[in-house]
Amino acid sequence: MLNGSQHAADEKQEASEHDCLLAVSEVSTGYVKNVKTINSCSLTVERGQIVGVLGSNNAGKTTLIRAITGSLPAWEGSIIFNGVDISKYPVEKIIPLGVGVALEGRRIFASLSVEENLLLPMPSKASKGNSSRKKLLAEIYDVMPDLWRHRNASGSALSGGQQQMLAIGRALMVEPQLLVLDEPSLGLSPRFTEHVVELLRSINSRYQMAILIAEQLVWIASEVSSKVYVMSSGELGEERKRGEWSERDLSDAYLGGAGDSGDPSPG
Repeated sequence: MLNGSQHAADEKQEASEHDCLLAVSEVSTGYVKNVKTINSCSLTVERGQIVGVLGSNNAGKTTLIRAITGSLPAWEGSIIFNGVDISKYPVEKIIPLGVGVALEGRRIFASLSVEENLLLPMPSKASKGNSSRKKLLAEIYDVMPDLWRHRNASGSALSGGQQQMLAIGRALMVEPQLLVLDEPSLGLSPRFTEHVVELLRSINSRYQMAILIAEQLVWIASEVSSKVYVMSSGELGEERKRGEWSERDLSDAYLGGAGDSGDPSPG
């Protein structure tokens, strides 16, 4: 029979495992055979939590995001999402499980209207059908009124900030449990960058949605995240929970770890 302390410890571990939505453990991968761009990276994202991965250009952030979302295979380690091992899954198999992805570069369809872009993604397996998607579309327009005003305009007619909102809105249309964003501030004006920060807060609060955000800007990572990992030279430092850092601490870690990881693409 378990004693009281052991039983409490087991219950705490079970609760922790239940709360953990994404667990990345010792993941390594790269673009050139036998050359690791990221090495033994581990992180966790709990349900409803915003987690930041902070690093300079070429630190390996984009490579990590690509491994998590299935556009780059993990050579080593494991990636567990909602209890399912997705380490070897391609992106088209991961998204229906409830992962919304807005990759660097936005990748919207310039010739389609805003609304056509939003309705394009297939819903996740948790979707409740067309009525739910219509409700979600209305909610996205409510959260991002700029998209409502330009719903009939083509993607190419939008500003950079509006295109970023569209990319995030499209990721939300799969009704994800986890929203993954790679460099959402890239190329945006300070005004639109602040708008994106407020948007992430609103999404997290409204939907209790977990968000994993890879960023170069220290203030964004520190402002919205409940915990942050600093990445440098393809490796992740230990997690820092809110209250365990100052913006200066993160800046020092960021600047001290900046380096070229060998990633041929930004981040």
